[in-house]
Amino acid sequence: ANMIPMEELEGRMSADAHVQLVRSAAEGSFNTLRVWGGGIFLPSAWYDACDELGLMVYHDMQYAQGNHAPEATPVQDAELRHMVRRLSAHPSI
Repeated sequence: ANMIPMEELEGRMSADAHVQLVRSAAEGSFNTLRVWGGGIFLPSAWYDACDELGLMVYHDMQYAQGNHAPEATPVQDAELRHMVRRLSAHPSI
């Protein structure tokens, strides 16, 4: 299934809401969730729930969506490097 942002304004959904979404996917016999590259990096609780419940994460690289991609900047590069380091230890990815 595709995982798109649950809310237009980042940060309005609680960690519990993200965990419940992953739990619902697992209970529905999903085995893979795809994080859309035009969306957001999800909170740690979401990735932790995927790890704990055994769901695989197919994670598009942010800015990889053709016309959604901004010009490459040092800020964009730093964000991507930070997120790769942040998420690299998750077995679900």
